[in-house]
Amino acid sequence: MLKHKLNATAIKESVSIIIPLHNRKELLKRALYSVFNQTILPFEILICDDGSDDNPQNIMTDFANVDIPIYWLRTEKCHGVSHARNRGIAYAKGNFIAFLDSDDEWMPKKLELQLAFFREHPQFNIIHGEEIWIRNGVRVNPCEKFRKSGGDIFDRSVNFSLIAPSAVMAKREIFDKCGVFDESLPVCEDYDLWLRIMLSGEEFGFISTPLVTRYAGHSGQLSTRYEAMDRFRAQSLYKLLQTVKMPPDKYEIMQKTLHKKAQILLKGAEKRCHYDDVKIFQSYLDF
Repeated sequence: MLKHKLNATAIKESVSIIIPLHNRKELLKRALYSVFNQTILPFEILICDDGSDDNPQNIMTDFANVDIPIYWLRTEKCHGVSHARNRGIAYAKGNFIAFLDSDDEWMPKKLELQLAFFREHPQFNIIHGEEIWIRNGVRVNPCEKFRKSGGDIFDRSVNFSLIAPSAVMAKREIFDKCGVFDESLPVCEDYDLWLRIMLSGEEFGFISTPLVTRYAGHSGQLSTRYEAMDRFRAQSLYKLLQTVKMPPDKYEIMQKTLHKKAQILLKGAEKRCHYDDVKIFQSYLDF
């Protein structure tokens, strides 16, 4: 029987783990084992099943004796990863929220190191950490532009997201302050939320030790289904520029980035004669 090795120091450090899921029961098993192998185990696990049809709940017989509350939150229809994570946030009772995508895997000291970081750096309300990347079974080294860091990383984060949800832990009040994942975005929902958090004046703490192994190249990965990721980054930028108050320098950076992405997207839409998209991308350029 898997038992709590340590009760996260105190209730004030209770961690809710949110795992969004859609048809990945074998990958889910690996993700769950990486939670149960933590040196500090969480307060609760919320598996947010977004309309899976491969009966993933069957694997829970393997974890019948686990001494951690596991809640299975299922929707009959698939509403997207943002809806799944948001449902988990709404149900979570812990003071900290940690995300784990079902195709990722945590290092054993992930929770311990992040809780220690919060104790030592109380000025931070959200942190992330270094990652290991595995693509098609082979470890790869990310290029310099994807280098992880902390502090004020707004300028580096506007072009693309530098932060993986599986590497994040946040105090739950940050979602009251900045909102949750935008359910209108099928991808780049994390990019959108991290930018909103940064625009609110928050900085990201960072742990240089690898905290998560990310796996890429499998058929169920969202980024393989949405090749034109910049389409949704541009959609997010356009929305944020209209709805979020921000300093003039940040506004200028976001507007320039939107225009740069829109020019490329517009050229592609015109080439393919996608006239509805042409109108959308032209409106971004006119903004």
